[in-house]
Amino acid sequence: MKTQDIEFLNELQEELKTQTNDGNASPVFWVIRQYEDQITDSDFGEKTLYAHSDGDCSEFKTLEDLRFFLDEELDAIEHCETLDEAFDIILADYNDSGYFNRYEAISVGVIQPDTLFLTKKEAQQHIENNRHHYNSTVHTYAMTAWRSRVVERLWDILGTADFNMLKEENNEREESKYFEYTQEEYYALIKAESKVTANYIYWRDVVGHGDETARAGLMTEYNPAQLTKQEALEKFLSADEEATPSDFYESVANCVILVDSCLI
Repeated sequence: MKTQDIEFLNELQEELKTQTNDGNASPVFWVIRQYEDQITDSDFGEKTLYAHSDGDCSEFKTLEDLRFFLDEELDAIEHCETLDEAFDIILADYNDSGYFNRYEAISVGVIQPDTLFLTKKEAQQHIENNRHHYNSTVHTYAMTAWRSRVVERLWDILGTADFNMLKEENNEREESKYFEYTQEEYYALIKAESKVTANYIYWRDVVGHGDETARAGLMTEYNPAQLTKQEALEKFLSADEEATPSDFYESVANCVILVDSCLI
């Protein structure tokens, strides 16, 4: 696993441990919810909706909205003081097409489709980035994955796994991709995906060339006894890949040879 992936899991774990659950039992996840009007029986209505629908739907919030929709002033509603009063007149005398309607409605919390977030922070960020898709009542809404054993197991792993140890093990595995070979006349530090590959490079590009300059590596005049592995790696990474053979040293005592596995 890549180091950045482990760091992501570490940060996610910390957030899952410290965030609020908004009163819900674990495992908690978040969705997006907003309140929307739903038509109901007149006995249960909390509000009245005034609309005109002829394929396209227009909703009127104020008397001015209705007057603007009509485009020209309708004499019959000229002296009306409320939208409800104007609609009484329109429904009684000017609605032969049946396009104007008045409904009783209630406000209902509706979970928005295709929304699911592991953290409240991400859900809040989604709202900030996509507020134009929702109305003014939009908010995060916590839910429980009730009796979902798979989700419960996953949340438990995310909450208890030692990602720091995983990161250390990952670093050790990356370090193990470097293999060392020590001889009297040279020191070889070979980067390879496996010991088998490192051996192949060693015999082909180092031993196979005897006293000649190793064609796949850069030779430097540093005593391997005084050069740590980290320093050798740093020199390897900073080596000039455009160097010509004349820039290389002949194989002599106290030399370090760095060979890159990507050259095979």
